[in-house]
Amino acid sequence: MATSNFVWTSFLVLVLGLDVVTGQPLVPALYLFGDSIVDVGNNNYLETLIKANFPPYGRDFINHTATGRFCNGKLARDFISENLSLKIIQNLILAIRPKQGRTSCLEPTLPQLVPNTLSLSKQLALYEDYQNRLVVIVGKVNASATINGSIHFLSAGSSDFGQKYYIHPLLYKKCTVDYFSDILIQSYSNFILALYNLGSRKIGVTTLPPIGCLPASIPLFSDDTNHCVDNINKAADFLKQERRIAARDCWRHLSYAIPNIQERVQMHQTMSFGMDSIQQKL
Repeated sequence: MATSNFVWTSFLVLVLGLDVVTGQPLVPALYLFGDSIVDVGNNNYLETLIKANFPPYGRDFINHTATGRFCNGKLARDFISENLSLKIIQNLILAIRPKQGRTSCLEPTLPQLVPNTLSLSKQLALYEDYQNRLVVIVGKVNASATINGSIHFLSAGSSDFGQKYYIHPLLYKKCTVDYFSDILIQSYSNFILALYNLGSRKIGVTTLPPIGCLPASIPLFSDDTNHCVDNINKAADFLKQERRIAARDCWRHLSYAIPNIQERVQMHQTMSFGMDSIQQKL
């Protein structure tokens, strides 16, 4: 444990720190975990209530095709992939092994508002299955080199607040924002450590966007359709601060010498990032 390849920070920091060589991939692969923010089409194969495989989704994507991305064009992860000289990210569904835990804040009898989604524990099980298949195809040595040299991203938190906490009446009444954030942080930390134990050494965790400005948040939680929801944005900011603390604890646990990390990119002016178009549509 003399060198440090373990990174927990904003995904844009990783990209800015890489020298792009056209045509030659800089890493073997880019693995994405998390919610709909990074979904490139896995949702198409799940029996979920919310879909993105129809217009106007994908209107600015290749061939104007709705691929299942919850976006009009490419996701941030697509641009990252291109800058790493990797191919456009494709969806990948493997056999699901039930492996889902619950927290003390959530009652096991509470209905799931967005059923059949893949929890982090299920995603981790899929990833373990993928690693086993990779060993069969390329051998243990090559598989280990691929996993060790690839970048792993976790993007989570937006759906946890937007699709669970603020719209679930029992959850909202039973848990404070602080307590719910602690549960999420523990879940993310366990997931990161599990990735590390599976051989991952380049790991990034995205910061939360202003989720109170998302198209789904404003009509549901705002009295004014021209403004973002402040209390949801504050919850996102609180979770970001808690993540930084958890990151330092995680580094100490791994006994690695980690350089100081700073967020290189932040959304200070949401209007310049397309939020004006959201408000115009409402």
